[in-house]
Amino acid sequence: MLALETVIRCAYRLSLAVAPVACMLVLGACGGSSATTSGAGSSATTTRAGSLTEPISAGSGHTCALRSGGRVECWGENDHGQLGNGKKKSSLVPVQVIGVTNASSISAGNDHTCALLSGGTVECWGGNKFGQLGNGKKKSSSTPVQVSGIKNATQVSVGGITASPGNDHTCALLSGGTVECWG
Repeated sequence: MLALETVIRCAYRLSLAVAPVACMLVLGACGGSSATTSGAGSSATTTRAGSLTEPISAGSGHTCALRSGGRVECWGENDHGQLGNGKKKSSLVPVQVIGVTNASSISAGNDHTCALLSGGTVECWGGNKFGQLGNGKKKSSSTPVQVSGIKNATQVSVGGITASPGNDHTCALLSGGTVECWG
């Protein structure tokens, strides 16, 4: 378990150009949020995330954390609804994903995030240009939608954190050992 004073630092894209985004854990204390330039087209932002009891997952410009009790909180870019809070406004502080209270794991990708729920179903939110939310549509969603036909997943993984071809998909490992992918 990470200490209460864990600080999460993520580099965010500042231009319209697509660039990989790095995210790392830094142990120590830091008050509030601040931004400093760390190279062409990027910024380092420090966010106090509180006490983390489960892993975090970093996407292209957003990060999500699994909180105790199965809640999910996300922060960062939100132009496709990838924070899951029903809005499309970016946030430097963690916001709660609407309706997810029993997640057992999370996976963030380019512009969408998915959560494996305790009953074996999967819910996803954010960009959906290629069907990566798994609900049979190609419209983005700023709130979680249930993946169609997945009822016995044991793991979920979102592909890629850059906008290059092949990075907008999701896969789930099912209890029988088979894998289903969409997007």
